[in-house]
Amino acid sequence: MFGTLLAIALIAGILGVVVWISLWLSRRADQKAYEALRQSQETSVIRCTRDRYLTPAEAGKYNAIREQIEQEKPEINAHIQEQMDRNRFSL
Repeated sequence: MFGTLLAIALIAGILGVVVWISLWLSRRADQKAYEALRQSQETSVIRCTRDRYLTPAEAGKYNAIREQIEQEKPEINAHIQEQMDRNRFSL
């Protein structure tokens, strides 16, 4: 009886180690995938910082561009929606 219990305990211990190793490996793979995603996002975003305030001329230029974008948004969104509808119905 002692030998049977010992064998069961040994098998349970081995299975526990196998489960622990598989969990560790899956977490490690998830961590590597997360790190790769984070690095790709970091390299794709370029941050522009300044050590001064914008001059009124520079601010006016940026504000004009922002206003132009706001005016063109409905047209751009309609174009995108048209393309999506065209692709959806062509399937």
